[in-house]
Amino acid sequence: MPRIAFDFSDQVALVTGGSRGIGRAAALLFAQSGAKVVIGDVDPAEHETIEAIKRDGGDAIFVQTDVTDNGDVKNLIATAVKTYGGLHFAFNNAGIGPPMSTLAEMDETTFAGLVAEPGISAYIAAKHGVIGLSKAAAVEYANYGIRINALAPGLVNTEMTKAWFDDPQMSAHFIGNTPIGRVSQPAEIAGMVLFLCSDLASFAVGQTFVIDGGYTTH
Repeated sequence: MPRIAFDFSDQVALVTGGSRGIGRAAALLFAQSGAKVVIGDVDPAEHETIEAIKRDGGDAIFVQTDVTDNGDVKNLIATAVKTYGGLHFAFNNAGIGPPMSTLAEMDETTFAGLVAEPGISAYIAAKHGVIGLSKAAAVEYANYGIRINALAPGLVNTEMTKAWFDDPQMSAHFIGNTPIGRVSQPAEIAGMVLFLCSDLASFAVGQTFVIDGGYTTH
C-alpha cells in the first residue's frame, strides 16, 4: 500500500484492539504519520505493536483494557491524557468474531451493520446498533468540534477471520460476491481511518463509510 502523507505530529491517537489486525495496521500508520499512539487491548502479552512503533522512532504506550469494562475504558482515556497531555483521535476498533449459530441457539451475552448473513443474528444486530449509536453521538457532539463516523469494512484478512478463509465454501462465497475479486488487507482499512481523522474529512459527520470492495453493491 502506498504511503499516505498525513501529518499528525504532536497529536495523540487512541486505538482499541490495536495489537493485531485492523487495529495494529491503524496504530502503525498513525505512528508513521507522527502521532503518539495509545493502544488499549485486553491481552497484556500483546506488546509487539508498541515495540514495532518504537523501533521506527515512534512514541506509543500500551494500556491493558477490556472495552466491556467501563472502569477499564475510563482508565485508558485517563492514562492517554495523563501521559501525552490530551487526546485527538479515537479509533474504537476492538471486537470479536461472531459465533456461528441460529438466533434461537445464541447466548444473550453475544450481543456488518449494512447487511445480514445467516447464523450471526446477534452480531448483525450489534453492528446495526453501532451505526445508529454513531449517528446519534455525531449529532450530539458535532457542535463541540468532535466528529464521529463509523466504518463498515468487508471481509478483511486478519487472524480473527482466518477460520472463514480456511473454509473453502465461505471464502468462495465472499470473494465471489465481491466485485473487486479479493478480500482486503488491514492496511487498506487503516488508510480510511486516518483519512477520517484528517482535515481532509473535516465535513464528514455521522456517516458510515463502506470499505468492502463492492460487496454491498449487489
